[in-house]
Amino acid sequence: MFYRCIILALVLQNSLCRSSVDRVDTFEDEIRSARVAVQDKESYIYAQCQVAVNSAIDTHPNHVIGTIDLRQTVGRAVSEIRLNLTGFAADDGEMYHGFHVHELGDLSNGCDSTGSHYNPLDVDHGAPHDSAFNRHIGDLGNIEEDLGGNCIRTITDTLVTLQGRFSVIGRALVIHETYDDLGRSGVDDSLTTGNAGARLSCCVIGLTDDQHWD
Repeated sequence: MFYRCIILALVLQNSLCRSSVDRVDTFEDEIRSARVAVQDKESYIYAQCQVAVNSAIDTHPNHVIGTIDLRQTVGRAVSEIRLNLTGFAADDGEMYHGFHVHELGDLSNGCDSTGSHYNPLDVDHGAPHDSAFNRHIGDLGNIEEDLGGNCIRTITDTLVTLQGRFSVIGRALVIHETYDDLGRSGVDDSLTTGNAGARLSCCVIGLTDDQHWD
């Protein structure tokens, strides 16, 4: 009887210990999951740009408006840029439009006061897939409108950043009238503006939270 009591006590103790360990493991798992969830939520930097028509242009068949959302993982190079734009003139023969970050967030004279392409490295204009020494940081190439005059798409870029010394926060995104030649045409202004024509619409990039990025 005595030995049976000892064995029962050991079994109960072992069971209680396992139960405690299981609870601790479960709690630690929950803590780890919570930390991962918090890190995932906080690992992105978010920004948004409310696109408006260039007020410096009196009349134009394009009336491009909408939103551009940006996000970037902290410490990573790639930024996602999500466009939701309407108002392109679907019958003007222009399906592609130059799209750039400009150096200034100044809209006092509409899009015309946003300065030049953002080019802190002082290099020639190029294509988005070119290296940092062969394109402006602000060179995002062309965006394409659909047959209804809309542009709804997401692009990625490795030089446009929301963090660090070359952050584009507070600068402008500008949508141009015509196709950007990506610095390849050899004509005047190809290596500075890409000959993308007038500035149709623009916006200033501002920090935001994750509510716009579903």
